[in-house]
Amino acid sequence: MKKFFPYIIAFVCLIAGVGYFMYEYSPSTLEKKESQFAVPNIGDVTKIRLTDTKGHIAELSLKDKKWIVNGKYEINKMSQDLLFAAIQKLETNYRSPDNAEKIVFKDMADQHTKCEVYLNNEDKPSKVYYVGGPTADGEGTYMIMERNGQMAGHSYVTHIPGVHAYLTGRYYPEEERWRSIWVFRDNSENIQSLKVTYHRELQKSLELTKVGKDSFVLANSEGKILEQPKQKFIHQYLDFYNELSLEQFENKNPAKDTITPNEPYCTISMKRMDKTESNMIIYYIPVNDQTRVQFDDEGRKLLYDIEHFYILFNDKKDFALIQYYTWGKILHSYQDFFLKPEASKKP
Repeated sequence: MKKFFPYIIAFVCLIAGVGYFMYEYSPSTLEKKESQFAVPNIGDVTKIRLTDTKGHIAELSLKDKKWIVNGKYEINKMSQDLLFAAIQKLETNYRSPDNAEKIVFKDMADQHTKCEVYLNNEDKPSKVYYVGGPTADGEGTYMIMERNGQMAGHSYVTHIPGVHAYLTGRYYPEEERWRSIWVFRDNSENIQSLKVTYHRELQKSLELTKVGKDSFVLANSEGKILEQPKQKFIHQYLDFYNELSLEQFENKNPAKDTITPNEPYCTISMKRMDKTESNMIIYYIPVNDQTRVQFDDEGRKLLYDIEHFYILFNDKKDFALIQYYTWGKILHSYQDFFLKPEASKKP
């Protein structure tokens, strides 16, 4: 019996191997693996890499409890939430019909976004799949799993339960679209000094400097410290810098070359308690065909857009569009700090 023991072991291993191969590569197992796109344990995700057929790359990585795109910029929280919801909640609706699958593969060979999801700082991705376009009704998204470094054999229509829209737009690989839209997230506690210069009306310029834990002094355009406003007015003004965002990046806009050589509307220079600094320049936007408001209340043609400005910031590396509705609250003059409310009138 002992002399047959090695053969028995070999036979058992062979049977186990054949069984594993048949299970691993059986049609039902393959279909199950090729249709499971979701990563339920979203809290374990530490990196996501998005690439497309045009060469765009957006690598989102977790560093010091913050998500960063391409190792440079903090990402937009709204975009992060949309992508993470897709990665976690994806469900397969059905496999693409045979008569449509050839077209799906052809279209995705030409244009797709590849999504690689990494867990727990591992070197290899836990899940890799390709994101295509929408179904005819706009409520499903074609996706194909990767197996052995290539697209798998079948494509599937996916969705998020309760979401009646396709998901392609959540997987954009362009770096700029991932960047945070915040320009300032500051307040009276972390600001050391702030200087606002109005280039065409210098008398409106101002400078605020912290001189104590909770106190500031206000200087005029000549740097003189004269009569001082109430501290609560200064604190209210500085706290407006807590939520100042841009509408959209305009780095590829050719208008940058014609706008930035002009005299700015104003310049804002901020120094913080942690020794960091921010400088930004605000420019008027000349009225053009796309300007919504073309005339003032008296019917006169406007020279500049009254709803938007362009800004140059991040060491002059970035050009963007901002709304007056958002930024108007910080565009105050030196004189505004001394305005007194009008006395209430009797009926």
